[in-house]
Amino acid sequence: MILFVAAESPWPSHNGGRARMVGLIHALKQAGPVTVAVATGRRTSPAPADVHVLPRCGRSRLAALAGTGPFLGRGLLDQAGAEALVQLARAADAVVVSHSYLAAELPALAPPVFVDLPNLEVQRQRTTGTLLGRVESAKAARWEPRVVRAAQVSVCVDDADAETVRGWGAPAVVVVPNVAEVRPCPPSPPDGHVLAVADWTYGPNAAGGRALVRDVWPAVARRVPGARLVLAGRGGEELGGLGFVDDLDVLYRDAAVVVAPATSGGGTQLKVVDAVARGRVVVTTAYGARSLPAGATSACHVGDLVDGLVQSLVDVAARHRREELIRAVALPGWRVAAAPLIDALERSRA
Repeated sequence: MILFVAAESPWPSHNGGRARMVGLIHALKQAGPVTVAVATGRRTSPAPADVHVLPRCGRSRLAALAGTGPFLGRGLLDQAGAEALVQLARAADAVVVSHSYLAAELPALAPPVFVDLPNLEVQRQRTTGTLLGRVESAKAARWEPRVVRAAQVSVCVDDADAETVRGWGAPAVVVVPNVAEVRPCPPSPPDGHVLAVADWTYGPNAAGGRALVRDVWPAVARRVPGARLVLAGRGGEELGGLGFVDDLDVLYRDAAVVVAPATSGGGTQLKVVDAVARGRVVVTTAYGARSLPAGATSACHVGDLVDGLVQSLVDVAARHRREELIRAVALPGWRVAAAPLIDALERSRA
């Protein structure tokens, strides 16, 4: 049995972090049954896996902040939760932990521990733009390298993070990129809207969204009269958008192009992968380009958002040619993308 330890229930998978956990869990089932341990104290449904809810952490917010370890991890796992994990791990032959901040608070476990790193906390916390983020980033510079050095295998989302983790002395590192298993949309409508999808409450996304609405979009609207911008995602109401949208299929189908305006952050952006998987051209920044799947970069616009959006909206034929190039890119599913993790897990059993 593989024990998958998560900070929150992966279901429903309505954000990038949860979608990654669900994808990994499904892929891990190739190697055997998976039990999920959730640290947030509640079980959500539907949950197509054996799910155990750990005892709710009794540590106060102030106590979680006061320690030298990660605030997020210390606020999720205390002694009672650690003891419950030890019991669950006795039946496991491997433990996969999502996020370094949770791995930092794990008790000693008998099976080998694999740590999935959707973000490097030392980087992500630094980009939040808050005092707490700066403090947590400074703390992570100490505890996060210890986490990866103690792990049997560290799992990174791209080669850039993998290089950093190897530099910290991790004994083994594999790369499992973010994946979006969605159907491609038909060619974009000539008069489609510009779509931006994100959790707009997250600092780097919020900053990118404000710049998009304040600076980029007025310049686009002057050059393309009648152009429409649609923002979707948690917190989008604050930017004049739709807020959380449960089903994005129609918004992507009716979009001419997708814009990803963030200029900083941690890890890679699943929403960029999602847009490409749906066959849409992405206009993004140098930071956002890090999330583009191999082979899709040349078909998207990287750099000046105004020029990229104007070109995509005005020259429909060129946009459709770019979409054809994107649809020709072979994007892996989770079973293929997670193969390095499965191989490492099987080797640990040998």
